[in-house]
Amino acid sequence: VLQTEEHDFNPLNLQNFDISSLIQEVASSFKRACTKKNLCLYLKTTSISVFSDQDSLTRILDNLISNAIKFSHPGKAITISTENSDSKVIIKIKDQGPGFTENDIKLVFGKFQKLSARPTGGESSTGLGLAIVKVLVENLHGKIKLTSKEGNGALFTITIPQTITV
Repeated sequence: VLQTEEHDFNPLNLQNFDISSLIQEVASSFKRACTKKNLCLYLKTTSISVFSDQDSLTRILDNLISNAIKFSHPGKAITISTENSDSKVIIKIKDQGPGFTENDIKLVFGKFQKLSARPTGGESSTGLGLAIVKVLVENLHGKIKLTSKEGNGALFTITIPQTITV
Protein backbone atom coordinates (compact mmCIF):
# COMPACT_ATOMS: atom_id res chain seq x y z
CA VAL A 1 0.00 0.00 0.00
CA LEU A 2 1.38 3.39 -1.03
CA GLN A 3 1.05 5.97 1.74
CA THR A 4 1.55 9.62 2.40
CA GLU A 5 1.02 11.04 5.86
CA GLU A 6 -2.54 12.01 4.95
CA HIS A 7 -3.71 9.30 2.56
CA ASP A 8 -3.45 5.59 1.96
CA PHE A 9 -3.29 4.47 -1.64
CA ASN A 10 -4.53 1.02 -2.48
CA PRO A 11 -2.45 -1.34 -4.59
CA LEU A 12 -3.00 -0.94 -8.32
CA ASN A 13 -6.13 -2.53 -9.71
CA LEU A 14 -5.03 -3.08 -13.30
CA GLN A 15 -7.61 -3.51 -16.03
CA ASN A 16 -8.18 -2.76 -19.71
CA PHE A 17 -10.19 0.36 -20.52
CA ASP A 18 -10.40 3.16 -23.05
CA ILE A 19 -8.75 6.38 -21.88
CA SER A 20 -11.01 8.57 -24.03
CA SER A 21 -14.15 7.06 -22.51
CA LEU A 22 -12.78 7.62 -19.02
CA ILE A 23 -11.95 11.26 -19.78
CA GLN A 24 -15.44 11.81 -21.23
CA GLU A 25 -17.01 10.28 -18.14
CA VAL A 26 -14.94 12.37 -15.70
CA ALA A 27 -15.41 15.55 -17.75
CA SER A 28 -19.19 15.07 -17.85
CA SER A 29 -19.26 15.16 -14.04
CA PHE A 30 -18.04 18.79 -14.28
CA LYS A 31 -20.73 19.97 -16.71
CA ARG A 32 -22.66 21.83 -14.01
CA ALA A 33 -19.55 23.53 -12.60
CA CYS A 34 -18.52 24.65 -16.10
CA THR A 35 -22.00 25.98 -16.82
CA LYS A 36 -22.05 27.85 -13.50
CA LYS A 37 -18.75 29.59 -14.34
CA ASN A 38 -19.49 29.93 -18.08
CA LEU A 39 -16.46 27.81 -18.99
CA CYS A 40 -16.04 25.74 -22.15
CA LEU A 41 -14.56 22.27 -21.69
CA TYR A 42 -13.12 20.90 -24.94
CA LEU A 43 -12.17 17.25 -25.35
CA LYS A 44 -9.70 16.36 -28.09
CA THR A 45 -9.26 12.71 -27.24
CA THR A 46 -8.77 9.61 -29.30
CA SER A 47 -9.67 6.08 -28.37
CA ILE A 48 -6.61 4.53 -26.72
CA SER A 49 -6.84 1.19 -24.95
CA VAL A 50 -4.77 1.07 -21.77
CA PHE A 51 -3.98 -1.52 -19.12
CA SER A 52 -3.75 0.63 -16.01
CA ASP A 53 -5.54 1.56 -12.80
CA GLN A 54 -8.80 3.27 -13.72
CA ASP A 55 -9.51 4.54 -10.19
CA SER A 56 -6.12 6.25 -9.96
CA LEU A 57 -6.56 7.88 -13.36
CA THR A 58 -10.04 9.02 -12.38
CA ARG A 59 -8.66 10.69 -9.24
CA ILE A 60 -5.88 12.34 -11.26
CA LEU A 61 -8.28 13.67 -13.90
CA ASP A 62 -10.84 14.71 -11.31
CA ASN A 63 -8.29 16.78 -9.43
CA LEU A 64 -6.70 18.43 -12.46
CA ILE A 65 -10.02 19.28 -14.13
CA SER A 66 -11.41 20.55 -10.83
CA ASN A 67 -8.38 22.81 -10.41
CA ALA A 68 -8.65 24.10 -13.97
CA ILE A 69 -12.28 25.05 -13.30
CA LYS A 70 -11.53 26.44 -9.86
CA PHE A 71 -8.82 28.81 -11.09
CA SER A 72 -10.36 29.85 -14.43
CA HIS A 73 -12.25 33.08 -14.90
CA PRO A 74 -15.71 32.98 -16.53
CA GLY A 75 -15.76 32.77 -20.32
CA LYS A 76 -12.47 30.90 -20.60
CA ALA A 77 -11.75 27.43 -22.00
CA ILE A 78 -10.21 24.22 -20.69
CA THR A 79 -8.89 21.67 -23.17
CA ILE A 80 -8.16 18.01 -22.47
CA SER A 81 -6.30 16.08 -25.15
CA THR A 82 -4.68 12.70 -25.57
CA GLU A 83 -2.01 11.22 -27.78
CA ASN A 84 -0.30 7.88 -28.08
CA SER A 85 3.48 7.79 -28.50
CA ASP A 86 5.95 4.92 -28.15
CA SER A 87 3.66 2.73 -25.99
CA LYS A 88 2.92 5.72 -23.77
CA VAL A 89 -0.26 7.71 -23.33
CA ILE A 90 0.04 11.46 -23.02
CA ILE A 91 -2.82 13.37 -21.41
CA LYS A 92 -2.77 17.17 -21.51
CA ILE A 93 -5.02 19.45 -19.49
CA LYS A 94 -4.71 23.09 -20.49
CA ASP A 95 -6.51 26.02 -18.94
CA GLN A 96 -6.61 29.76 -19.47
CA GLY A 97 -6.34 30.59 -15.77
CA PRO A 98 -3.83 32.86 -14.03
CA GLY A 99 -0.93 30.48 -14.55
CA PHE A 100 1.87 29.93 -12.08
CA THR A 101 4.73 32.13 -10.97
CA GLU A 102 8.26 30.71 -11.23
CA ASN A 103 8.25 30.26 -7.46
CA ASP A 104 4.87 28.49 -7.55
CA ILE A 105 6.18 26.06 -10.18
CA LYS A 106 8.96 25.00 -7.76
CA LEU A 107 6.41 24.32 -4.99
CA VAL A 108 3.39 23.10 -6.95
CA PHE A 109 3.64 19.38 -6.15
CA GLY A 110 4.48 19.83 -2.46
CA LYS A 111 2.04 19.07 0.36
CA PHE A 112 -0.09 21.87 1.81
CA GLN A 113 1.23 24.43 -0.65
CA LYS A 114 -0.87 27.56 -0.89
CA LEU A 115 0.27 29.19 -4.08
CA SER A 116 -0.22 32.75 -5.31
CA ALA A 117 -3.27 32.06 -7.54
CA ARG A 118 -6.65 32.13 -5.84
CA PRO A 119 -9.85 30.34 -6.85
CA THR A 120 -12.07 32.62 -8.93
CA GLY A 121 -15.46 31.55 -7.61
CA GLY A 122 -14.90 31.34 -3.86
CA GLU A 123 -13.95 27.65 -3.99
CA SER A 124 -11.73 26.22 -1.28
CA SER A 125 -8.29 24.68 -1.67
CA THR A 126 -6.36 22.47 0.77
CA GLY A 127 -3.03 22.59 -1.04
CA LEU A 128 -2.94 18.78 -1.10
CA GLY A 129 -4.45 17.94 -4.49
CA LEU A 130 -1.40 18.28 -6.71
CA ALA A 131 0.82 16.45 -4.21
CA ILE A 132 -1.63 13.54 -4.32
CA VAL A 133 -1.81 13.72 -8.13
CA LYS A 134 1.99 13.46 -8.35
CA VAL A 135 2.05 10.37 -6.09
CA LEU A 136 -0.76 8.74 -8.10
CA VAL A 137 0.96 9.44 -11.43
CA GLU A 138 4.25 8.03 -10.15
CA ASN A 139 2.39 4.99 -8.81
CA LEU A 140 1.25 4.40 -12.42
CA HIS A 141 4.93 4.47 -13.50
CA GLY A 142 4.32 7.87 -15.08
CA LYS A 143 5.46 11.46 -14.99
CA ILE A 144 3.64 14.77 -14.61
CA LYS A 145 4.94 18.07 -15.89
CA LEU A 146 3.67 21.62 -15.47
CA THR A 147 4.26 24.23 -18.16
CA SER A 148 3.06 27.71 -17.25
CA LYS A 149 3.75 31.41 -17.33
CA GLU A 150 2.15 33.79 -14.88
CA GLY A 151 -0.94 35.33 -16.43
CA ASN A 152 -0.98 32.82 -19.27
CA GLY A 153 -2.69 29.63 -18.07
CA ALA A 154 -1.29 26.24 -17.20
CA LEU A 155 -0.64 23.01 -19.03
CA PHE A 156 -0.35 19.77 -17.08
CA THR A 157 1.12 16.92 -19.12
CA ILE A 158 0.80 13.39 -17.79
CA THR A 159 2.72 10.58 -19.46
CA ILE A 160 1.95 7.02 -18.43
CA PRO A 161 2.73 3.64 -20.00
CA GLN A 162 -0.07 2.31 -22.16
CA THR A 163 0.39 -1.02 -20.41
CA ILE A 164 1.62 -1.34 -16.83
CA THR A 165 3.54 -4.51 -16.22
CA VAL A 166 4.06 -5.80 -12.71
